[in-house]
Amino acid sequence: MCDTRWLSFSNSVSNLHQIMDSVLSALNENINEGDKLAEVLYEQIDQTFISATKYLADLTNILKKLINIFQLEHLSLSHFKLQLDATLEMIQTEFIGSEEIQPNYGIIFKEYLEEHDHFIPQFVTEYSTAIINAIKNRFPESGLYSAFSIFDPKELPGDISELNLYGNQEIRLLGDFYGETKYSNGNEFREIIDKEKLKQEWDEVKYYLWSYKDNKEMNFIQLWKHILDTDEDFPLNYLTITLVVRIALLIPLSNAHVERIFSQTNLIKNNLRNKMQINTLDKHLMILLNGPVTKNFNFEKAYEHWKNKKTRRSIYE
Repeated sequence: MCDTRWLSFSNSVSNLHQIMDSVLSALNENINEGDKLAEVLYEQIDQTFISATKYLADLTNILKKLINIFQLEHLSLSHFKLQLDATLEMIQTEFIGSEEIQPNYGIIFKEYLEEHDHFIPQFVTEYSTAIINAIKNRFPESGLYSAFSIFDPKELPGDISELNLYGNQEIRLLGDFYGETKYSNGNEFREIIDKEKLKQEWDEVKYYLWSYKDNKEMNFIQLWKHILDTDEDFPLNYLTITLVVRIALLIPLSNAHVERIFSQTNLIKNNLRNKMQINTLDKHLMILLNGPVTKNFNFEKAYEHWKNKKTRRSIYE
């Protein structure tokens, strides 16, 4: 969901204020030594530009925390919504504020403002608001993603007596989204579930999941793979819930797997293999990413299998 290029950019910007301090310090030294060119350059760096570097340093430090979440190997649905909301709230608190509370203006930016008694540039509020809107537009269905978290046993309430009401609001949201016909840009999208059956099944499934509440060994994906692989009756008894869970398992919250593919692609198709065809590259990636761990692989058995497929001459014979 988040591009590593943005992570690299944010790392650069977050260090920009330190670079700016070094530049200003060096220019002051040169000016004191009588360097006229340094004096002209120093005059071109106005307070608004310096303020922008300090502000962006604080802002990108906030955004980096969210980006790092998307780098996790397994990002849970509940963790995703929590971190997203926290990031939006932090930007609002630090740089926009409210009618009752003034913004904090970060750490680096606030320190600069206090030292120089400088006014707050208008772009701080405008750009912060634009960032918040951009994040919301990037994740328009964050509430829907969060609703899927009710299928994670780790999110169940601590007392079984609270299960009666648990997840009912979320299941209605999922039912309304996937259980009603929608129209977008002149296209009709038919419902894919019966939302009444979804509610009925959920009233039973929540108690089914209770037996897995204390399971700490499996994450959300592993747990549902275990359920669907070992309990043949579950998809039959809870057909609608099974479909919705399968949708949840397909939501690509983390981009760690995609980035790993790009990384491995660069290692396989290097300068010496620049003529490798797509089909060959695909097979290499499938083996590398889905194959067994090298130390556990029986190379001798694989060799014998390959050798016996048809008559071959071995270099060892």
